[in-house]
Amino acid sequence: MAAGQRDQMVKRRGLPTAGEFMLLFGLVAFDVIVRILPDAPNFSPVAASALFAGAVLGRPLALAVPLAALALSDCVLGFYDWRVMIFVYAV
Repeated sequence: MAAGQRDQMVKRRGLPTAGEFMLLFGLVAFDVIVRILPDAPNFSPVAASALFAGAVLGRPLALAVPLAALALSDCVLGFYDWRVMIFVYAV
């Protein structure tokens, strides 16, 4: 089975393609790296990648990008008070 046929079959089932997963993991990795490094003023890579994912990926994957990036980078940076984290994740 050719790759194009496989992608068409996956799309009929409603499952994400391999390219969408690669984009998802790339955006999350970019967000985690940039969130750990010192950032420039007025630059929010998590919000930018969330908007981009919303425009390119489907709704479930678009919601996973900022949440996964925040959760993974918080594992590296360290967690803080749960009341603050609820507000950060809700926004």
